[in-house]
Amino acid sequence: MGDLLVLGDSVPWGQGLLDEHKFTSLVVKQLDQTAGPVNVKMDAHSGATIGVNDPSTKNPKPGEVPFSYPTIMQQLQAAASNVSDAKWIIVNGGINDVNVRCILNPLYSQADLDSDTASYCDGQMTWLLKVLGSSFPQAPVYVVGYYPILSYQSDPLGIDAIYAAHMASEWTALADKELLRNAVVDHCLRFWKYSTQCLQAAVQYANSYHGTNRFIFVDTGFSEANAAFAPQKLLWGVNTAPGQLFGPEDEVIALRKTECDRSCDVLDLFTCYRASAGHPNVAGAAQIAKQILASV
Repeated sequence: MGDLLVLGDSVPWGQGLLDEHKFTSLVVKQLDQTAGPVNVKMDAHSGATIGVNDPSTKNPKPGEVPFSYPTIMQQLQAAASNVSDAKWIIVNGGINDVNVRCILNPLYSQADLDSDTASYCDGQMTWLLKVLGSSFPQAPVYVVGYYPILSYQSDPLGIDAIYAAHMASEWTALADKELLRNAVVDHCLRFWKYSTQCLQAAVQYANSYHGTNRFIFVDTGFSEANAAFAPQKLLWGVNTAPGQLFGPEDEVIALRKTECDRSCDVLDLFTCYRASAGHPNVAGAAQIAKQILASV
C-alpha cells in the first residue's frame, strides 16, 4: 500500500469532472491492480499558483473554485509534514502564475508571455522540484504538461465563447474579431509549446540536481485538433447556443455553482461558474491518464 500524492492546479484536480473520471482516479484504478491498494492524497485545486517566495496564507476554498491558496509550494510543505508514504507523486503548475487571462488577452505581448512562462514553468518549477525531491527522496515524480486551450482548428464562435467565459466580457463591437481571435490563438499555442520546453528543462535540472532519473515529464499527448471547439476536442468548452450562451458544459455544474455562491465575491461569480472551460473533459482526462501510466 502507498500514497499517490497530487500537487498542482486545476488540471490534476480535474476541473469539471466527477471523481471517477479524473485522471488521477484512472491512474489509481490501474495502480490498484498492479501495485496493491493506493490512497490518493489530493492537494491540487483550481487556481493554485506555484508560489515560490509567496509568504501569504489564506483559508482554502473548495477545489472547483479558482483560488491561488494554498499555493503548490504550500501544498508541498503541508504534504511533507502529513504524508507518511508517498509512493508516487503527480505535480504540475505555472499557468495560473502566468495567468490564463493574460494568455487570452490579445494585447498581452509575446515577449511578456515568453518571459512569464520561463519565469514560472522553468524557474519556479525548478525550485519546486528541488524542494520536492528533498522532501520525498524516493518517490517518482510525474510532472504533467499543458495543452493548447485553443488552436486554429477551433471554431471561431468557440474562440469568442472561451474568451468571454474567462474574461467576463465579449469583444467590443468595433473590434476586428478575426485579428483578435488570431492573437488569442497564437498566445495559446505559444504558451503550450514554450511551457512544454520549460517544464522539460525543469525536470532535466531536477534529475541532475538530485542525481536521479525519477523526475519524469509527462506530455499530455494533445494536438491542435484536441483544443476546445476543435474537431477532436479533449477539452470542455461552453455553450454557444442562443439562449444558453456561455453556459458551462461539464459534469459538476450544479455543485460548482453552489460552491462559487458560497465562496466568491459577486464580481467573480461569472468566471467561477464557467471555470471548467478549457480543461480536459472525460476523454481528455483519460488521455492524460494513459500518458502517465505509460511512464510508470
